[in-house]
Amino acid sequence: MKKYLHIIFYSMIILTIMGCLGHSTESKAPRIYRIVIQPKYPFLMMNIEYKPLVDYISRATGCKFEQVSSGSYTNFMARIEETKADFSFQNGFLFISLEKTKGAKVIVRSLCSDDSAEDKGLIITKKGSKICLIEDLKGKRIGIASRKAVSGYLAQAVLCKKNGVNPDVHANLLFLGREDEVLKKVLEGKVDAGFISENTYFGLKDKFKAGEIVEIASTDFYPHWCFVSFRNTDPKITERVKKALLKISMDKPEERRILLKAGISGFVEGSSREYDIVRKAADFLGVPY
Repeated sequence: MKKYLHIIFYSMIILTIMGCLGHSTESKAPRIYRIVIQPKYPFLMMNIEYKPLVDYISRATGCKFEQVSSGSYTNFMARIEETKADFSFQNGFLFISLEKTKGAKVIVRSLCSDDSAEDKGLIITKKGSKICLIEDLKGKRIGIASRKAVSGYLAQAVLCKKNGVNPDVHANLLFLGREDEVLKKVLEGKVDAGFISENTYFGLKDKFKAGEIVEIASTDFYPHWCFVSFRNTDPKITERVKKALLKISMDKPEERRILLKAGISGFVEGSSREYDIVRKAADFLGVPY
């Protein structure tokens, strides 16, 4: 009798374990793919602006995607590492850095709100300022988001240097983390001038009255942001994301709202070589990447 009781006891243990394993397999949560987006606005605003696009990617690919935002340029790269991100959406400088460190590959390039695949930088000041020319920036406080900003630092720094003003030597740079902060500090008079991308500037125009800001100069055009995958990203998922982003259109009312919310008008094919101009600018200024 004891023999049979032992058999029944161990059989029940085995069945229980198998049941748990089976239940675990059936209830396994779907894979979540993470997208880290370059900080352009405050954290909450970033979620509002880009969530519709991330939700669209989820619907179009049939996979679950999650947006990851970083508070500033400073922790952007760290967020990619700590969240084990599968994709990211950022400017050309951050891309060429990620290409070296994480084998980033351009999936698509985004179009600015005016349908251009390129953006330019602006040098701005507050109305009433005595700054009228690039040469007037000498000895002044200049607000920038980061040295990693393409149309918010690199483009302007190249222009200034070619006109005899090295911002790192002849001016006092204040690192403000985001371009919306640059505009804010210019309006408040806490900096004498600011470097900001034209696309971001127009996206923030409802934040101030016409005539409060004066544009001192504008730079050459540089390629706009790109959507990238990494060396460990699943190629099949990458292809799904690429097709979804190339398909989204301003011609469809719902998709138009998604794109305008993110401050873009669509996506086009892209490649690493299109960002050579960013590499040349960084090399010219001695900014490591």
